[in-house]
Amino acid sequence: MVSDIVEAEKIKAPTIKNAVTIDERPVVVKSLERFGDWEINTVLGKHGAGAIVTILERKVGFI
Repeated sequence: MVSDIVEAEKIKAPTIKNAVTIDERPVVVKSLERFGDWEINTVLGKHGAGAIVTILERKVGFI
């Protein structure tokens, strides 16, 4: 018996308009001199089944 293998449909993630890359951060943010510069990261689970979001204050490392 031969079973058919169906490849999952690939869905392209949306892009963020006017996105700024890490390399384009202002110098003051890179230097970690001031409080209040936050970094946010998102990790999506397989097939969008879940997500983890981290929010970090860059100077003191407050999560």
